Amino acid sequence: MKRLLNRMDCRLARIERDVAVAAILSVVPPESGIHVLKDVWNATDYLKEYCELLTPKLQLACDRTRIVVKRHLRSGRGKRYLIESKQKTGTHPEAVLEKRVCDTWRRVALGGAASLWHKIVRNQVPVKAHQRSKTGLKNIDLLATSENGIPVIIELKVCHAKCDTPLKALLEAASYACVLQEDWTAFRGEWSRVLAELGVNVELPQSLSVCNLVIAATPAYWAFWENEERKSMTRARRAFTGLLREFCAIGFPVRFASIDEDSLEVSEYPFY
Repeated sequence: MKRLLNRMDCRLARIERDVAVAAILSVVPPESGIHVLKDVWNATDYLKEYCELLTPKLQLACDRTRIVVKRHLRSGRGKRYLIESKQKTGTHPEAVLEKRVCDTWRRVALGGAASLWHKIVRNQVPVKAHQRSKTGLKNIDLLATSENGIPVIIELKVCHAKCDTPLKALLEAASYACVLQEDWTAFRGEWSRVLAELGVNVELPQSLSVCNLVIAATPAYWAFWENEERKSMTRARRAFTGLLREFCAIGFPVRFASIDEDSLEVSEYPFY
């Protein structure tokens, strides 16, 4: 009898998940664009389903985001990207750490963890064209360059009462990459000048077909999501890895980094 009840519970669980997946697709399908999904697909219990739904349609979702952001590019309003932020650093733990990381690693070669990035260029790089964002995208946490001059978008996370999921961080970084791809003709000139100041003398491509993504976080954040008792991430591990492969296949290679909050030491983190 106990075995029969267990089987019935498993079947009911599967039915519930099938209903939930159908609801997800009916309200916010992958075709909505990754800039939309990042703010909606956040229920931790369905990380596995999100990844499985998005992987086969990732190119379509990114294309949709490019179509949307193309109507709201900063260059269209005569605005630059690489400007010094005049905003005061906020008190949120992520904002504080982000400023410290930028001040420490800005214009300094990363060295041992060079597979992540070469030098940080700016923090809080604006991508919105209007005072109120029309796309849900505002500022890139940290923008760095690789040794060959390709932009590296760093999305920074810390562990707090309501941790963003690694999937949300990934979709945020990829959304910003789509903006740079669509506005590359204008951004390329700004980027080239900054690279020259950093001593990175390379010939930039005419189109940005590849943009590197780094999800950086504190050890506490990674420990939170690596916890074996956190079934949502354990269930999603294989599906998330498949999604990472698909991101790489469409020109968004992803790396993960751990940043010590005290020493600000950076190391690659094997989160997959």
